Amino acid sequence: MKIGLKLGIGFAIAIAGLVVCVYLGINATNDVNSMLNKIAYDEYPLSVAMNNVDAAAGNISIATAMMYVNSAYPDRVALRQGQIKESILIIDSNFKAMNSKAPSSDEERKIISDIESQYNDVKAKLVTFVELFRTAQTTKDFEPLRKFRTFELGTALDTLANTLHSACNYVDNQVNQASIDSDVLYESVTKQLYIIAAVIVSIILVFSISLTIGITRPLRKAVDAANKVAGGDLSVDLATKSKDETAVLMQALAGMVSSIKHVIDDTKALASAATNGQLSVRADAKKHQGAYGELVASING
Repeated sequence: MKIGLKLGIGFAIAIAGLVVCVYLGINATNDVNSMLNKIAYDEYPLSVAMNNVDAAAGNISIATAMMYVNSAYPDRVALRQGQIKESILIIDSNFKAMNSKAPSSDEERKIISDIESQYNDVKAKLVTFVELFRTAQTTKDFEPLRKFRTFELGTALDTLANTLHSACNYVDNQVNQASIDSDVLYESVTKQLYIIAAVIVSIILVFSISLTIGITRPLRKAVDAANKVAGGDLSVDLATKSKDETAVLMQALAGMVSSIKHVIDDTKALASAATNGQLSVRADAKKHQGAYGELVASING
């Protein structure tokens, strides 16, 4: 495998790992953002609205009780009536807020429906309460008003209050669970990113070490061979199983050593022939390339 291809594979692994990490990070961010949006735009406003309704219903309960107690004081009665009207407006506006968004579950839909049904019952009984109050002021008989406030209206207000308390607890639990889920998701994705990063770093490290050894070992062998050839030792081992650029270098060195050996063999043959008086013996200069051929030709004379 060519060195360039090996480097390309290494870069590809690094880029793929980076892409995976970015992808997981984006997905985790989107999931956490969705959970936070649910808390911020769904559960939290619903919790606020229910608490506002609960507080307003409590004010109605106090105001109706005080109307009965302060029935002899018109200015105080008028004050309590104003508080009841203001509380009804607050409840109506918060019901609009609760109904402006689709419920996130069937249970939440049922809770809102129950609250609205019980509130309508309270409103109907408030109308009856006001009529009984006016009658009591005329007849001076407040016993029917007391009984109605205690048993009819009081029971309806208590039922509404209990339902609102349960609803607020439910929504608060939903908010807490969403917060816990977002924390768990964040921790899970963080662990996944750490694991993926560790795996990628390990792969790149192993690949880098393997690539470095695959390059430096043949180069070291080539340098040793070149030094031996420079010192006149042509018995060097230049065999290699590699198929990259270092193999090309080893093959080039092997070719150089082979050419030198051929020149030396021809030179020895010519020298031996001359020593034996065979001056007509010539070496074939054409089988040598470049300067080697020129050297043999010059020896031939």
